[in-house]
Amino acid sequence: LQNLDDAPARVPAFCLDAHEVTLAQYRAFATRQGVEVPREVRWRGVTPSDHAADLHCTGGHDATREREPFNCIDWSAARAYCRAAGADLPAEAQWELALRGEDNAPYPWGRRAPATGDLNACGRECVALLRTLEGDPELNPLFDAADSFVATAPVGSFEADRNPHGVTDLAGNVREWLLDGFGSTPSESATRDPESHDYHVVRGGSWKSALPTGLDLAHRGRVRADVRDVDIGFRCASPVRTQ
Repeated sequence: LQNLDDAPARVPAFCLDAHEVTLAQYRAFATRQGVEVPREVRWRGVTPSDHAADLHCTGGHDATREREPFNCIDWSAARAYCRAAGADLPAEAQWELALRGEDNAPYPWGRRAPATGDLNACGRECVALLRTLEGDPELNPLFDAADSFVATAPVGSFEADRNPHGVTDLAGNVREWLLDGFGSTPSESATRDPESHDYHVVRGGSWKSALPTGLDLAHRGRVRADVRDVDIGFRCASPVRTQ
């Protein structure tokens, strides 16, 4: 991706993973590095015992889910994966540029409201699950139909949820960790060590998204760096290196 005149900041050319890091990719990394494959949620620094949400952490599943995005991973572990590959988590300016493309549309498919078949979000299939996990009996689906996936879907399953460069699952599947600390300005991000932030930006919607506002380009999430949740994963970005 190259600089665009209407970009949120002047962004040097960069490469962005075409899809979210999958369970298969993370397991291969964990084997090489001898690190843990997370299998449990963790909220506010606490890992609940045998929580129902753990069933939807892809790290606890077999090869049938290897093409699904790796979730239930905290910010530091996600960054370690990217840095081992000679990359890093995407900066917020890179993410926003990749999501909106050249026409500044709020969704990868354009300006119309999200519909069944556009992305992996919360249709009828996930409402019962979320009412159990989050205790919200009033929760309504994003659209009154099922998208065939109760939780995460194999990466790239939705043709509409990809930008013109072929980057998939920008609006749905899992939210994604970014390098930036929440609320930091571009200049602060360039001068302050990302590791010093307690909270980091997450962007994009997920299989749990039940409101269109959560899918919009302008939406920014704020999550503690030590959180591991079923709707947060990641992808990597790297600068374009010239000879």
